[in-house]
Amino acid sequence: GERVEKVVVTVPVSFTAAQRQALCEAHRLAGLQVQQILNASTATALAYSAEKQDSATVLLIDLGGGSCSVALFDVGGGVCEARVSIGDPSLGGDRFDTCLAEYVAAQFQPDQQRHIWDDHQALQRLYEAVERAKCELSSITHTRLYLPHLVRTAAGSSHLDIALTRTQFETLTAP
Repeated sequence: GERVEKVVVTVPVSFTAAQRQALCEAHRLAGLQVQQILNASTATALAYSAEKQDSATVLLIDLGGGSCSVALFDVGGGVCEARVSIGDPSLGGDRFDTCLAEYVAAQFQPDQQRHIWDDHQALQRLYEAVERAKCELSSITHTRLYLPHLVRTAAGSSHLDIALTRTQFETLTAP
């Protein structure tokens, strides 16, 4: 019920100076004054260290949808000091989805693969299915992807029906 005027904003460690500046400008246009921009990993370490009196070295790994960041902090006694923080904007959950989508699409005949990559609706359905499968494989050892009428050609419809195991997922995404 109170008016907010000043904010502290968290961003992925991979954000560039230009992205951070654009974020500040967007907040200014919304009537907010950005007091500080923190890397998300720094904010997490601050929250963790706020109640921790013992000294410790903390390693934070943030594997998000589009990026991965790693940070090392010394915490304790109300102090949080970052040793290093680095991110890779090309490694994240989206990359795992792409890896799975490429594998699943390869199970189709070559001419049907082309239809998947050219058909936005088929591609969307495929990505939604592999994202669900990825999430399911974090808690179970196997899942099934079933997408009826995924590829439609003059010759008819082709259905996707493929089993996927956690071991396959780990092998495919190991690189």
